[in-house]
Amino acid sequence: MPAFIVDTYAWIDYFRGGANSAKLKTVLEGGGNITPTIVLAELRRKYVKEGIQGFDSDLAYIGRKSNVVDLDERTAVLAGEIKATLPSSHGMGLVDCILLAHAKLTGSKVLTGDKHFVGLLEAEMV
Repeated sequence: MPAFIVDTYAWIDYFRGGANSAKLKTVLEGGGNITPTIVLAELRRKYVKEGIQGFDSDLAYIGRKSNVVDLDERTAVLAGEIKATLPSSHGMGLVDCILLAHAKLTGSKVLTGDKHFVGLLEAEMV
């Protein structure tokens, strides 16, 4: 079982030296985690939109320290089911549902600080 499914929130906090970077350092530098490719898309959007430098080196680091996985059919179908069955008041987007589906299918937890994951058994909040 992989240690964690790493959310965009966790990578950003780690790379930018945020409030949780010390805790994240131990987990992320240890390796054995999964980073879904949808997280890479979110990271790239954030770097471009906010003019953050260093994306290529951060991407290479993610590739060395995490198993980057594509969205497969089984995960996509489960993510759609999760999204369809959540109460609309929850506000969780499809990307987060994909991460949650990865966690459910691998028996892991999503490593995140995203408020949409608060209270979920499949989440490790930082």
